[in-house]
Amino acid sequence: MSNNNLLIHIEKISSEAAKSKLEFETLTEINQEISSIADFLSLSTIQTVLFSSMVELSLQRTVTVDSLARHYKCSVLRIINLIQEIDALEQRALIFKCCKASNKRYSYNDLGYSVPHHVIEALRTHDKNKLTENTQFNLPNLLEKITEMIDARETNSSSTSILLEQIEFLLNSNKGQPFVDYINKNIKLPINKCIVLALAFLRLKKQDTYDFDSITATIFDDLAIQLDFEHNFKAGNNELFIKDIVRFKDSLFADEKIPVLSYKTTKMLFKDYPELALDSENGEGFIHAASIRTKKLYFDDKLNNQLSRISSAISQSNFRLLQRRLRDSKLPVGVTVMFYGQSGTGKTESVFQIARQTKRDVMMVDLSQIRSKWFGESEKQVKKIFDDYRRAFANFHVKPILFINEADGMFSKRMSLKGDSTTEQIMNTMQNIMLQELERFEGILFATTNLTMNLDSAFERRFLFKVEFPNPLPEVSERIWKSKIPELSSSQIKQLVSKYELSGGEIENVARKYLMEMAVDNGKPSLNKVDELCSLEKSFQKSRKIGFLK
Repeated sequence: MSNNNLLIHIEKISSEAAKSKLEFETLTEINQEISSIADFLSLSTIQTVLFSSMVELSLQRTVTVDSLARHYKCSVLRIINLIQEIDALEQRALIFKCCKASNKRYSYNDLGYSVPHHVIEALRTHDKNKLTENTQFNLPNLLEKITEMIDARETNSSSTSILLEQIEFLLNSNKGQPFVDYINKNIKLPINKCIVLALAFLRLKKQDTYDFDSITATIFDDLAIQLDFEHNFKAGNNELFIKDIVRFKDSLFADEKIPVLSYKTTKMLFKDYPELALDSENGEGFIHAASIRTKKLYFDDKLNNQLSRISSAISQSNFRLLQRRLRDSKLPVGVTVMFYGQSGTGKTESVFQIARQTKRDVMMVDLSQIRSKWFGESEKQVKKIFDDYRRAFANFHVKPILFINEADGMFSKRMSLKGDSTTEQIMNTMQNIMLQELERFEGILFATTNLTMNLDSAFERRFLFKVEFPNPLPEVSERIWKSKIPELSSSQIKQLVSKYELSGGEIENVARKYLMEMAVDNGKPSLNKVDELCSLEKSFQKSRKIGFLK
C-alpha cells in the first residue's frame, strides 16, 4: 500500500458521501476505503465518513454545521443529530473545535471545526505516531501550549467550555507526568485545573507579578460567571485553597494579594525540573536546620524554661494551632522573639539550636550590611528582607525562621531629627519601615541585641517574647568550664569562677586558645596557662596569681 492511499481513500469517501445525502446504506461501493480509514484511526463507519468530509472541507475553510449540510445536500438538523459523533472526533483530537460566539450562549451555527496539520500528515505518511506527536509534550511545552490555548480562546471568541474540553484532553494525553497526575488526582473542577496550569506557567517563567483578573477575563466568556468565580476565589471558597494547592501572597501593591502555587504544588511542578526552581525554593541563602550542629548550652533554670517554651510554641505541631487560635481571636499571628543581653551570653547560638530542634531553616540577616550611602536604598533593602521572607514562608512546607542578628542600631531609640543629617533621616526611615513590617508580620522572627537600657519602646511592644540573657551564675559558669576544659578539677574551676566573671562566649574563647596552646606544646601545656588566658580575655580586670596543682 502506498503512503498516498489513505488520502486517496479520504477523497473518495468524501466524494461518494456528498452524493448520498448521508444515507449510509448506499455507500457499499466504498466499504474497502471506509474500512482502511476506520482501522487506521479506530473510528466507526459514521465517524469515518464525517471525518473524511471534514478533512477535505477544512483545507478550504473552517467546517461549520451549515457547510457540512450543504456538502451532503441534507438538512442542518440531520447534521445536528450527528453532533455526538463529531464530538467524539474532537475528543480524540482528530479535529479541533472553535466557536465564534462571544459568550457561552452559542448556537450550532457558531461552531466551527478544522483538521490539524499533524493529523493530515499522519494520513499522508501512513504514520500513526504523528497522531500523538502534537498532543504529548514535556511539562514546560505542555504549559506553554495550554497558555496559548487560553490566549486563543479570547482572541478567537471561542467558548470557555470548549477551552476546558481541550485542556482536559491534553491532560489525559499526558498522563504519567508527576505534575499532570497531581492535578488530575487532586483537582475536581476543570476550571480550577485551568487556573492552576496558568499559574504554573507563570511560575515556570519566574513571573511573580501579574493581574489575576486579567487571567480570569481571558478564560471566561461570561462576565457574570467570571465575577462570581473571582468573588468566591478571593474569599478562599475554592477547592484549591481547601486542598492547599494554591495560596495567597502579598502583591507589590499595598493591601493586595495574588494567588500563587502552594509549596507542595510548586514541589510537584519542579519534580522533574529542579534546575528551573527559584533559588529561594532550593534553600539558597538559608541556613538549613539539618546543617546546624548540636551544641550544649548552659543556662539557669529560668532561662532554660523560657527557651523551652518558645521552642515548643514554634514546633511544627504547635505552631499552626497557635496561629489558628490567635487568628480566631483577631490577634496578630506572628511569633516575634527578642533575645537581649551582653555579648557572648548565648543569644545567637540559642536561635540556631531552637531552629535545629524545630527543624526550621534560618534566613539570617545582618542589618549592618544593608545600610547604603544612597538615600532610599537602605529603606528598600529593609522592605526586601521581609518580602523575601514572606515568599519563603509561603513556599516552604516547614516555615522558616527570619533571624535578625545584632540589631542594636535598628532597635535603639529613634532620633529627634533636629538637625539635617541625611544619615539620621535614613536611620529613622529604616526604623519606621521595620516597625510597620513587625506590625503585620505573620511568620517566626528572632532578633538579638546587646541593648539593655537604650531600647526603643515601640520595638519592645512589637515583640511577643523578650528574653534576657544575663552573664551566667557561678554554678552555670562551673558547668561551662567543665564542658570546655574537662581536665580542670572542681577546685580549679571554682577559683576561676570566683576570680573572673566571664560570659559563656568568653569561656569558649579561653578554651579555644587553650587548645591552641596544647597544639603548640605538643599536648603538654601547663594548666597555669588557663589563668593567663583568662587575664588576657579580661585584661581590664585586676587579677591575682592562682597556683594550679601539677
